[in-house]
Amino acid sequence: MKIADFLKEIRLDVKTGNEDAEITGISDDSRKVKAGHVFLALKGKSKNGEDYINEAIERGSVLIVLDRESGVVPPHPHVKVDGLRDRLWDIASFVYAQPDKKMKVIGVTGTNGKTTTVFLIEKILRENGFKCGVIGTIEHRVGDKIFLSNNTTPGCVEILSLFDDFVKEGADVAVMEVSSHALEQNRTGNLSFYGSIFTNLGHDHLDYHRDMENYFMEKKKIFSKTDGFMLANNDDRYGKIIIKEFPGAKSYGLKADFSFKVVSSSLGGLEIEASAGKKWKGPIKSDLVGGHNAYNLISSFAAGVEFGIDPGKAAKSLGHLSHISGRLERVKDISIVTFVDYAHTPDALEKALISMKELSSGKVICVFGCGGNRDKEKRPKMGSIAEKYADKIILTADNSRWEDTNLIIKDILSGIGKTEKIDVEENREKAIEAALKYAGKKDFVLIAGRGHETLMEIKGQYFPFNDAEIIRKKARELKIV
Repeated sequence: MKIADFLKEIRLDVKTGNEDAEITGISDDSRKVKAGHVFLALKGKSKNGEDYINEAIERGSVLIVLDRESGVVPPHPHVKVDGLRDRLWDIASFVYAQPDKKMKVIGVTGTNGKTTTVFLIEKILRENGFKCGVIGTIEHRVGDKIFLSNNTTPGCVEILSLFDDFVKEGADVAVMEVSSHALEQNRTGNLSFYGSIFTNLGHDHLDYHRDMENYFMEKKKIFSKTDGFMLANNDDRYGKIIIKEFPGAKSYGLKADFSFKVVSSSLGGLEIEASAGKKWKGPIKSDLVGGHNAYNLISSFAAGVEFGIDPGKAAKSLGHLSHISGRLERVKDISIVTFVDYAHTPDALEKALISMKELSSGKVICVFGCGGNRDKEKRPKMGSIAEKYADKIILTADNSRWEDTNLIIKDILSGIGKTEKIDVEENREKAIEAALKYAGKKDFVLIAGRGHETLMEIKGQYFPFNDAEIIRKKARELKIV
């Protein structure tokens, strides 16, 4: 595509210099600009793309696009567009030849369970002959090709760039996590979903959305953008509202269109008896641990069936997925039963601890903290939940960002009564070590809040820190491998 073609598409008749230059891609992040890219100099809340124009030019951008109101005049081919942010999807879709129209896209939204559900849906589809691209919190990938994930749901320009990569790799389906931030900021643009799944709604992101009703309003937007199947958790009160508000939406849960009951739950995995209405009933066996994963299994099963896969084949495909990184993942090569989990909301922490209590014949030791510069209201709630279900609690740092870790811990402690079960150790590595030292042979250790994360943010700096790696390191030092 030449610059002249691009200008014609976005209805601009502006002489920019060499209009015969070839456009190879598009980016709104100067760090990702490559030779031949169009650079979109967007004004953001914290950063201004106009400040990075020179970097984009140095990296090989052939055209700079700015908002019409911008007073910047780059010494480089450029155009100005009315309402640039509102036109991002259409512009990027044109550059990448509408890759979103060449695949079926399934979106999963909700507070907890998005990552696991996306992984399970991908497994069902992959084992039944489809090639899938995945966009999510842990990573974006297609086949063996993996892309770094900075956001659960990236911006629309990056989404379309990923879709373009997916199509080039032969994908016919994309399965993606869709965050409330993405829906509020319209990162999914004009994307039409083939299918949408709502997992649940719990206390999170209220620093951004202000209250649960606003949070829910953003989450349910995905169903207004769906042309195919819609699924919602019938055992969640907000899921019930979705089922009533959107004709054609089907339910999953204990008593629903797609129903289940737990047959067994152990360290070896989970078995549920599932049904797809009156047309199928049978077992679903999984290596995933924790009763809460029954909802992830039934929702992904339902998505597979709604996609058109035989229920028996969909159920069989859910077996033999031993773990999902950082999602109640058991750490190997250590004799003490130890899990890492991404639980950073009250609901997620409660579910993880309930699973630990159900599976353990001894004590449950929980190490966790809360992120800084984020929703403060959930901190005392998480403290109260930990006090209720854990036998020993060690409070520590977790991405404190620009806040004082000690003050974050005080917020957590405000939800806990007077008890001897609490220890405070701000150094997360030492907190993990203390938990391992405290644990007996029958005890379970849960390190919560960070899951798969490999960097910890404190005072604007990022430090390498992965809970599972630290656990293995300390286990070797303590000789409990």
